[in-house]
Amino acid sequence: MMKNAQQLSVAIWFWLMFMIFFHTSFSQHNIPLEAWRFHASGEDLVHLAGNEQILFAASNNAVFKIDHSDNSIATFHKENALSDVGISALHYQQASQTLWIAYSNGNVDFLVDNEFFNFNRLVNPPDVTSSVAIRHINSHQNRLYFSTAYGVVVFDAAQKEVRESWRNLGVNGQLLGIRQSAILGDSIYLATDNGILAGKLSDNLQDFNMWTRYSTGDLANAIQSIISFNGKLYAACNNRGIFRFTGSAWVRVNTIPLQTEYTPLTANSNQLLIGGSANGLFTPQNNQYQVFSLGTLTLLRASFFSNNQWWITDGATGLYQLNNTLWQKIPLPGMAATRVFTSFASAGTTWAVHGGYQNNFTPAASPLAISKFENGSWLVLSTALRFASVFKQAGNTRVTASFGDGIEIVKDNTVVTYNISNSVLQRVTDIELASSGWWLANYNSASSLVLLKTDNTLQTFTPGNEARLPVDLVIDAFENIWMIQSDAGAAGVTVVDNEGNVIRTLSESNGFLPDPRVYCGATDRDGNVWLGTAQGVCYFTDVLGQANRPIVEGRFLLSEERITSLVIDGGNRKWFGTQRGLWLFDDDAEVPILNFTKENSPLPSSSIRHLSLDPLTGELFVVTDAGMVSFRTDATEGNPNAPAIKIFPNPVLPEFTGKVGIEKLVSDASVKIVTADGKLIKQLTANGGTASWDLTNFTNNRVNSGVYFVLTSTSDGVTHRAGKIIVVR
Repeated sequence: MMKNAQQLSVAIWFWLMFMIFFHTSFSQHNIPLEAWRFHASGEDLVHLAGNEQILFAASNNAVFKIDHSDNSIATFHKENALSDVGISALHYQQASQTLWIAYSNGNVDFLVDNEFFNFNRLVNPPDVTSSVAIRHINSHQNRLYFSTAYGVVVFDAAQKEVRESWRNLGVNGQLLGIRQSAILGDSIYLATDNGILAGKLSDNLQDFNMWTRYSTGDLANAIQSIISFNGKLYAACNNRGIFRFTGSAWVRVNTIPLQTEYTPLTANSNQLLIGGSANGLFTPQNNQYQVFSLGTLTLLRASFFSNNQWWITDGATGLYQLNNTLWQKIPLPGMAATRVFTSFASAGTTWAVHGGYQNNFTPAASPLAISKFENGSWLVLSTALRFASVFKQAGNTRVTASFGDGIEIVKDNTVVTYNISNSVLQRVTDIELASSGWWLANYNSASSLVLLKTDNTLQTFTPGNEARLPVDLVIDAFENIWMIQSDAGAAGVTVVDNEGNVIRTLSESNGFLPDPRVYCGATDRDGNVWLGTAQGVCYFTDVLGQANRPIVEGRFLLSEERITSLVIDGGNRKWFGTQRGLWLFDDDAEVPILNFTKENSPLPSSSIRHLSLDPLTGELFVVTDAGMVSFRTDATEGNPNAPAIKIFPNPVLPEFTGKVGIEKLVSDASVKIVTADGKLIKQLTANGGTASWDLTNFTNNRVNSGVYFVLTSTSDGVTHRAGKIIVVR
């Protein structure tokens, strides 16, 4: 008995050392089953803060920490550190070395000693009818001053509690929005939506009568920014100029050129940076103003002086530092933009596009770039297309479409563009691949359906006025094209054959759609076409048949939900994106399996815009109206030709608490977990090409350390492949 145990121990550690490299390299690019991954952007930064050693740069939903001592970069977001998204203010408190992060819903996070904490008592206060976003944070003597649209919240940074709120500070006690604050001496000064307020910190500033007002003449306007600098106060007012406080009045600084728009004022030890429609450095000692060149950038969104250098961002193209007289871009990890319109996942690579169109079908501004996710990191690639709406790839051919600029085809380093100048293509809303080529949805055109053939020529089709506004295409098992129409027009679905002939138009009366407003569709492994509507889900088993509606707990499936996107995973299960969360149902869509919302998951928002699923890895990419995340599902496409199954993580180390994934299986394979002495302890069924094991036996007890064998078989019981799992407790 002892000899067997010793032999088993030796086997465990032999395989442990053999597998440790695979485990480490695999985990660098992949995440465990049922784990999340947050996809941020290091480009559209809007806030900067820090000290001489550390710079913090924030986008709408992520914070990047740049340590000047070793040039390391850390990324914080909702999946790994932050409690929320929608960052509205960033402030570094020098005295306590604490970073404060505020959000548009009033939420507050703070980072101290490399640990994050949260204060949520200001989230959506019930007695506030205006915006609750924290616009600006200032600190003085262990007090934080949160500027909001409803007043100022005074926060005790040591006790982590609200001391008081200064609300309704208007001249007659009415609501007055506060944009920023500055402190000089014993007084605090507020930049408001109408002029400047000044009050002594020793007074009862909850009383609107205790404030001195400067809101006449040029100051009878919204004040964009206010700053205490070298013992003086300066304020910026759009179209009016920069003003300095003399102690009794605010006087315009005439040496500073007038600007139509100002960004928040910042300063180094002896110069004030004026940013906006024009940019410059003001030196009070000699009353001189010099142009502050942005190099190739056209806009200054945020600025900060750190490590004896100026750092800036334009809110769209990343972070820059001034190196001598040249601006050097500091590459940060992530996508080209936080906003993602659609994504496309295939064979271990995912692409994201950032343009498309708004809800009213006007083009959405985007960078001239698309983002590529591969091996665990993002790469930003340039494109000539504005308003990029959709991307698809097959083999060595990549097609990018735009809601305004047509399409761009890249094949073997050759680029071909079709737009309104050389074709009928202009506002392309979807691309789907069939044996005959690439089908294109050409929005608001008589030629609303276009076939891009394999020789890069176009063939146009005119399926009629009811099919003029396609927003999504679904190719069924017979290569019929289901053209989902925009709810801005006749709505419904027009079905055409692969020669462009109209077969039928689906509506409430013809086909019995749950609702004529259809937003998405997909074909499952059984050949059924599923459609997501404004009132739930339906599917068609035949192009000439009627809509079938799954029933769950006595009600039509998700009948009160607008289905914005749907995908079918390798196990033929159905994923539905809605405006109130993400759902997973079984293959018949009759049994709910998972439901994710912003509240119970790392989703940045419960409003789902688009879904794409990588069939190779099972990673589901979820686009929301507040950014994109991904979720590692436990289903992939079956792979009967794979040389060996893949087991991950392997070895299973003591700190691992998730599920072991067993991949590269034939579809819906039977999987048996067997101990080293041949005892069957668990039997599983794969979802498509992947099975998951929660490290328990038949009695749901966690297994001990040891070597476990994995035996897989096809549906007819023939053993197919085998593998080993090392478990270390």
